[in-house]
Amino acid sequence: MPWPLGRGTMYVFYTDGACAVHTTKCGGIGVIGYKNNIPMTPRHEHYCNTSNNRMELEAAIVALHMAPPASVVTILTDSMYVVGPVNDEWKITTNKELWNDFWCLYRQRDITMIHCPRDSQVDQTRADKASKDGLNERKHCLRT
Repeated sequence: MPWPLGRGTMYVFYTDGACAVHTTKCGGIGVIGYKNNIPMTPRHEHYCNTSNNRMELEAAIVALHMAPPASVVTILTDSMYVVGPVNDEWKITTNKELWNDFWCLYRQRDITMIHCPRDSQVDQTRADKASKDGLNERKHCLRT
C-alpha cells in the first residue's frame, strides 16, 4: 500500500477473527500492523464464548487500541460485518455493546476502512494465521 506523505504518524492494520462456533465457541483475533511503514509486533488473542462476527470486530478494536487517539489509521479486513456499518452499507443489529466500544475509538482517530478479500494480500493471510493462533492458544473453553 502506498504511504501518503505529509500526514504525520500513520498506522496500517490487517485484521482477522476466527471462531470455532460449532464446537467450543472459542475464538481468536489476529492483527498485523505497521507504524509509518515499519512493522509492529503482530498480535493474537484468545476469547471464550464468542462468535465469528464478534472476533472480526474485536480484531478491529484491538488494532485501534494499538494507535493513539488522533492517529491516521487504515484498517484492512476481510469482514464485511466490520466494513459495512463503517461505510454506511449495513445496519448494526448484533453486538451493540462491542460496536459502542468500536465507535468510541473510531471517533478519536482518522480512520479508513477497506474490505480486503481473504488471502488477497500477504498481510491479510498473516492476520488470518494469527487469528487461528489465537483461537488455538487455549483449548479449555467450554460449550455454552
